[in-house]
Order: sequence, then C-alpha cells, then structure tokens
Amino acid sequence: MTVSKSVVREFRVRLETLSPIHIRGGELGGLDYAVYGDVVYVVDADKLFNALMGKGLLERYLQFLSKGVEQKRLSDFLNGVGLFNEGFLRSISTYTMRCNRGLELAGQEVKVFIRGPSGSLYLPGSSLKGSLRTAVILRYLLNDERLRSRVEASIGDRRPGAVVESVLRSMGGVLGSDLLRLLRPSDLFPSSGGVVGEVARLSSLSFRSGNLRGHGFVEVVPPGVVFEGFVRVLVEERVVRYVGRRVDLGEFVDAIRVRSERLLNRLLSRLSGVPQGSGVEVVKNYLVRIRGRLGGGGVVSTVGFGQSYWGVTVTEFKPELARYLRIKRYRGPDFPGAMRVVDRGFGLEPLGWVLLGFEEVVGGG
Repeated sequence: MTVSKSVVREFRVRLETLSPIHIRGGELGGLDYAVYGDVVYVVDADKLFNALMGKGLLERYLQFLSKGVEQKRLSDFLNGVGLFNEGFLRSISTYTMRCNRGLELAGQEVKVFIRGPSGSLYLPGSSLKGSLRTAVILRYLLNDERLRSRVEASIGDRRPGAVVESVLRSMGGVLGSDLLRLLRPSDLFPSSGGVVGEVARLSSLSFRSGNLRGHGFVEVVPPGVVFEGFVRVLVEERVVRYVGRRVDLGEFVDAIRVRSERLLNRLLSRLSGVPQGSGVEVVKNYLVRIRGRLGGGGVVSTVGFGQSYWGVTVTEFKPELARYLRIKRYRGPDFPGAMRVVDRGFGLEPLGWVLLGFEEVVGGG
C-alpha cells in the first residue's frame, strides 16, 4: 500500500563507508568465476553456454563437469581450450570484482555482496533498519534496569534472541517490533556509478592471543563509497495510536552515538591487552581514526556482517546478562573473544563501520 506524504516525515540518508562493509548476497564457487590478473569475472551461465556452443565446445565442457575432480575451476577449462583471456571473460561475465593478487584466490568459495537484478551493488533498507533498531535496544539495555530481571526470569530452553524479543515486546509497546512499524528506510544506492566490489580475506582476530582464524573470502564495498536513500517516519494517527507513541528519528540518532562510542572504546580496550602481531596495531590505529569522527559531522555507526547482535548488545552494555543467555562459546565476562576483520591484500581492517547523515526533506511530511 502506498503511504501518502501527508502522513510521513521524510529524511534523506547519506551513508559513507569508513571501513569495508559486507552484506551477504550469496556464494560463488570455482565454476562461477575466473580470476584474470587482479579482476574477478563473475560468469553469466547462459552467456557461457551460448559462447561454448558457438565454438563447438559445449560437449567438452559438459564432460569436464562430469569428471570426478573435487574442486573444479572454470579457469582450468578455459585455459585448456585457449579461451582464458580478458576478451572472452569480459564477453561472458555479468559483473566484475577487484582482487589483489596476493590473496591467491583460486576457485575457493566467495561470499558475495548483495546485488540487484542488474548486478549493481546496493544496501537493503532492512540492513539500515536493523542498525537503527539495534542501537535503540542497546540504549534501553543500558538505561532500563527492569530489563535484567525480565530477561533473567524468562530464560529457560528458549533461544536468547527469542527471550529478549519477547521481553521487549512486552514493555508496553515502547521498543519491540511495533515501534519499528513507524520507521521505513528505503534501499540505499551508490551516489555515483561504477562502484566495484573487492574480494577480501575474512578472519577473526583473537582478543586473547592476537592470532587470526580464517573464514574464507568475502566481497566487500571498500571505504569511501557513498550510498544514498531515504528514511520515512510514519505519523499516521491510526498507526501511532496502535503503537502507543510517536517516534522521533533523533532518538535513534542519539542511541547510535551512544552505542558507537561505547563499542569503539570497548574494542580499543580489548585490543590494548592483545600481544602485538598479526596486524593488531594496524586495527587499533584504524579504530582510533574512526573514533576521531565521533565529534564531527554525521553519525558513526555500523552496518552489515561482522557486528554480532550478542557481541555488541547484551555483552557490551549488560555484560552480567551474558551468563544467563547460554551463548555458544561463551567464556566468561571477556566474551566475545574475537572481532571480525578483513584483508583486501594490504593489511587488516575492521569490518562494518559507516558514517550516517540525515536531512529532512522540506515538504516531505
């Protein structure tokens, strides 16, 4: 149903990536792409089959697929038939990614960034909405002592997430899913064309040892990319009465500021005790630079993969709750034991940090 502008306030959103971000959109295997130089060509299956058919090589390719080799790579087949060149790869690809040669990507699975039907990168509104919602949850966990007793009383064999959601929904409509009915972010798209994703190695950086634990490859949007969209705040009286209150975008912004400052300070504190090595100092310096943006224009926040709900919500703001929540691999008050980082081929970077800006559209309400 289309919502009339007479019942909404509309805000223009500007999101700039401060570090690489990843929002998962699927996986690619060794038959889905080929690496040529520092470019990953992601193949359109129809284009590939038509091209091979036109060259009389389709049957040979099908035989290649039927062989019992555990890890098949498209590049191996194309190299064997003399088609492993930039021109042919460009003709059969649907989009490309950048990849530093030092990463040695060679047929491994790559978790790719979410894309639209045309193959263009975008940020779904649900990701922005999730970030806003998490920030407000953190604020309530920080300020409302009633939540602790309510959560503790509800813990049983239920999933931790279900427990907290249930408690929040029962707090008189002030927070849970009903409040978010009033907030409607659009999808966000790059402000300029030609944004190309980059392949990065994903790892967990241990707060105890400083060691890295690899988790394969992901496609990220690099720092410095700007996305734009809108957030519409519904002010229709019927819905406001149902929810029980109006919502002010300012309270979300304030909550984001509280969350980001505490999270950055917490991460830097955890990293200060880590044995040096494996790029720990590089990550610390990166986070210090991000923290330096807190007092400037815009709102520092996080978005997408790498910012665990439990790692940055319950355990950072009410760490005493963690022992009640039966979190997998919980190891005491220093949980979580690691943070997600990526390497695009020239050093470690924290994952998921962005700068948000909101500007009300005159006449949008």
